[in-house]
Amino acid sequence: MAIFLTSFSIFLAQSTQYAAGQPTSGGGALSSAGQNPVTIFEGALRSRLDVLAQPDDLIQALTAIHPVWASIFVTLGVISLFNGWRWRRWVTLILAGLLGVGLGEALGTKIGQPAIVGAAFALLFAVAALPMMRFTVALFAALAGAFAGANCWSAAGGDPAMHQYGAIMGFLVMGLLAFVAYQFVTISFTSIGGATMLVVGALSLMLNVNSWNGAIETALRANPSIIPLLAGVMAITGMILQHVGHKGGMKAVAAAAERGASKPAITSNAVSPAKGQPRIA
Repeated sequence: MAIFLTSFSIFLAQSTQYAAGQPTSGGGALSSAGQNPVTIFEGALRSRLDVLAQPDDLIQALTAIHPVWASIFVTLGVISLFNGWRWRRWVTLILAGLLGVGLGEALGTKIGQPAIVGAAFALLFAVAALPMMRFTVALFAALAGAFAGANCWSAAGGDPAMHQYGAIMGFLVMGLLAFVAYQFVTISFTSIGGATMLVVGALSLMLNVNSWNGAIETALRANPSIIPLLAGVMAITGMILQHVGHKGGMKAVAAAAERGASKPAITSNAVSPAKGQPRIA
């Protein structure tokens, strides 16, 4: 989810430059931090959803990210991974607004005003998400499930050319669960997004170290499943920590479990009837 928070700040900066009549590329303030990372991952995800299990595509995307953006991804990834449930409404509203930004800019490009149309659609989608929060969460949880399903399919040894089946299964499972297990699904999709951003940001920073990049690239190509596995372990860890945090923390959960384990068996105080006498209900 951190990528959406980052892209929102990029959009605001670009809108300000556009309104002032300044170019948004080339010599702008954002150009010093390299290529727009949202554009990088958008291109990678359009080609295939199981990008984490495709070392060549992943390395190409990671090496194009500036260390500044990689550091932002790490920071926001940690926040989303461990505090997604607490900030679920803000995350969902920002996601809805950014969906409006994408559609608005696509439409605005045709009429020559992408920033203005994008801002208008962002406001519209964010406001519309408020009364339809559960449906909005279901949409983004389904998208997160499609991403996770596609990467799990390829990482588990499935045919990468058929990763769409894993994406469809993940989309359906997470989308339907949102209506019967709202808290679980919200924690899940914020944990998936946070874990992905944390792993991607940290790996991008390591690839910028000249003495490490060669060994890292070789290891990734030799073990294509290592990144999906690492992201999955971190996502599950985030889900558990968010769940126990909602219940009062690890100590409170452990204490409740101990109380449940040490609770004596319930015995009846009723006197058994004498032999041969019927028991009164």
